[in-house]
Amino acid sequence: MVALTTLDAIRHRRFLVLGGQDCWLRPDLVPRLVKIVHDAGEALGFQVLMISHHDADSFEHYADRVYELAPQGGGVEARLRGEGSAEQDEET
Repeated sequence: MVALTTLDAIRHRRFLVLGGQDCWLRPDLVPRLVKIVHDAGEALGFQVLMISHHDADSFEHYADRVYELAPQGGGVEARLRGEGSAEQDEET
């Protein structure tokens, strides 16, 4: 995070990282939260990265991209929803 705060504000858009912000919400309320975060991000000019354990369907309507992560062998598979290809990342 420290390195990201040193980025040139003229060349790089501001961003917000939210991890587990919806962990205590009922699943039926998650889409409403996602819409609120999406609208706020657009109004403030922020790029938003949301990390969640809820069903990815809750995010697709408001997201530019949705990645699903799953254990795979000794690492993690990151799959972009809507595409058949997968990216491999080693577990850290």
